[in-house]
Amino acid sequence: MNPQLFKITTSRLRIFHEKVKKTEGVIDFTLGDAHENVNEDIKEAAIRSLDHNETHYSESQGLYELRELLCLKEMFYDIQEICITSGATQGLFEVMMTLFEKGDGLLVGIPAYPSYISLCILFDLDLQTFIFDDEFQISEDFLRAAIKENTKALLINHPHNPSGSVLNQKSIQILHKICKEYDLLLIWDATYFECGSYPTLYHPQLHESIIQIHSFSKSSLMCGFRVGYICAPLNKMKEIVKLHQLIQSCLPVFTQKSALTALHSPFVSYDEQKRYIFRRLIDMGIDVIETEGPYYIFFSIKPFHLSSEEFAYRMLEEVQIAVLPGKYFYYEHHIRMSCCIDLEKCKEGCDRLEAFVRKL
Repeated sequence: MNPQLFKITTSRLRIFHEKVKKTEGVIDFTLGDAHENVNEDIKEAAIRSLDHNETHYSESQGLYELRELLCLKEMFYDIQEICITSGATQGLFEVMMTLFEKGDGLLVGIPAYPSYISLCILFDLDLQTFIFDDEFQISEDFLRAAIKENTKALLINHPHNPSGSVLNQKSIQILHKICKEYDLLLIWDATYFECGSYPTLYHPQLHESIIQIHSFSKSSLMCGFRVGYICAPLNKMKEIVKLHQLIQSCLPVFTQKSALTALHSPFVSYDEQKRYIFRRLIDMGIDVIETEGPYYIFFSIKPFHLSSEEFAYRMLEEVQIAVLPGKYFYYEHHIRMSCCIDLEKCKEGCDRLEAFVRKL
C-alpha cells in the first residue's frame, strides 16, 4: 500500500452528502451540481455519436476537432498544448503528478478546495498556505510571507470555490508579479471560469509558467459527462501527455462530441438565485460578502458561537436544510451554500434557514 494514502481521509463532503441523501424532505444546498438537466443539444450530440458507432479510440490528447475549437477559444495555445481529460479532477491530478517532485513546495490559498490538500499529501509535497484577505482577494504581504526557498508553484481557483469570489485586477497583478519575481508556476483551476465573464489569469509574458485546468461540468451542466481539459506550454504538455496515456488512453468519443456541441451553447447562470440568497442573508443579519462568482455563497456564523460542522448538522436535523461546513474547506466559522437549485426551493430553503437562526 502507498503509505501516503493512509494520511488522507475520505472526503468529508461526500460523507456529509451521503447523510443528506438519507434525510427526508431535505433542501440541498451542498454540491455544485445543478438541479437542471443538460441541454438537449448536448445530449443529442452524444446520442448521434453512439448511433454512428463512434465507439473506438480517439487521439490520446482528445479529438482534433475539439482541440482545434478550444484553440480558437483559448487563443494563445496551440493544438498540441491542449489535452482533453476526464474532468478538471483528472487534469489537476495529471498536472501535479507530472510537475512536482517529493518535497517541492506548493502554495495554496485558504479557504481551499479539499482535494488540493489531499493531492499535496498524496504526492508528499510541502504544503504552504496563505490566507485570502477579508474580501477573499489576495494580499501581497500574506502571499510573500508564505513563500519558501523550495516553493515551486501556486495553485489557485478563479472564480473561487468555496467563497464564490472573483479575483480583481489588483489581485491578478499581485499573482503575476510574485510568480515572475520568484519564478513560480501558476496552476489555474478554471473550473468555474466559463460560467460568466471574468478577468483571465493568463498573461502572454508568463505563457511558459501558466497551466490552466478547465471543465465543462459547471458551465454546461455536464458533471456526469466528465470532460475537462488542460492548457499548458508545449514542453510541459509533452510530459503530461505521457502520464495521461498511462492513466486513460483517451476519453470516449461521444462525450467529447457533447463537449464540442457545448462550446456552441450558452453557459448556465444562477445569478438570480445567488442574489436572492444574498439579500435574504443580509435581512437575517448574517455577515456575508457579496461576490461576483457563480454557484456559491460563503457566510460567517461567528456570532452564533457554533462550529461550522455543528451548525450544518443541526440545521440538517432540525429544519432539513443541507449546507457545507467551512471546516471542510479549512476555514472555520463559515458555511458554503450552493445556489444552483430551483428559485422556489431557494426561497423555501431561506425561510427554513431564517427560522433556524432565529432560534439560536
